[in-house]
Amino acid sequence: MKIIKRIVWQWRKYIAIKTAIRAHEADGKKYLVINLDGKPTVVTKGKIREMKKRGLLKKGVTVQDFENRAIFISK
Repeated sequence: MKIIKRIVWQWRKYIAIKTAIRAHEADGKKYLVINLDGKPTVVTKGKIREMKKRGLLKKGVTVQDFENRAIFISK
C-alpha cells in the first residue's frame, strides 16, 4: 500500500511541476510547488505575499520560508 501511495504522490508532483512550468511560460510569474495537506500544490509567489498581508499565515513566517521548503520553484 505504501508503494501505491508513493507512486500516486510522485505522479501528482510531476503534474504540479509541469503545471508550474507551463504557467510560468505563459505569464512569467514565479510559481512554487509546495506540499499542502499532503498534496503537491502550485502557488504563485504573489499569492503567498497576499496571504501574509491578510494575516492568514502565522507571525514570523516569510515568503523565503516557503521558497526554502518548496518542492520546485519556476524561474
